[in-house]
Amino acid sequence: MALTNRRRFGLCLSWLLLAALTTACARPTANVMPMREIPRAQQERDRQDCERDAGNLDLTKVITGSFSGQLLYAAGGAAAGLLLAPIFLQSTSDPKELATVLVGGAAIGAALGFAAGTVVGWKSGLDRAHDDYLSAYTQCMRERGYSVIRERR
Repeated sequence: MALTNRRRFGLCLSWLLLAALTTACARPTANVMPMREIPRAQQERDRQDCERDAGNLDLTKVITGSFSGQLLYAAGGAAAGLLLAPIFLQSTSDPKELATVLVGGAAIGAALGFAAGTVVGWKSGLDRAHDDYLSAYTQCMRERGYSVIRERR
């Protein structure tokens, strides 16, 4: 019986993870149309050139977004852990036990905050990098005589 519950839990967790990843990857796109008569082969070359030029991105945005998210969320998690730890402690007059509970609560909160900050920061950095890519691609295609309509999020 326990094995089937574990499988159900694993299946539910897999579906949630798949839904989260699918949502995270849904990004705005650009619709490109030539404003004048441009041969199909030239359109393809322009598209490839602009994709290559826009692809020269600064990847540090993803890393700095992740790093700043980690620090911010870890600090918030540690603070929350310090505030919530005494709730789980019944009552004690032993200072060592109280210190252990407070440090444990702060450590657990910091670890959970660090993990959440990694995910949130990474996603934020990816969004900024994608927006930069799309802006560079749009500008390049417009300079070459195309009408570009960017879809909003």
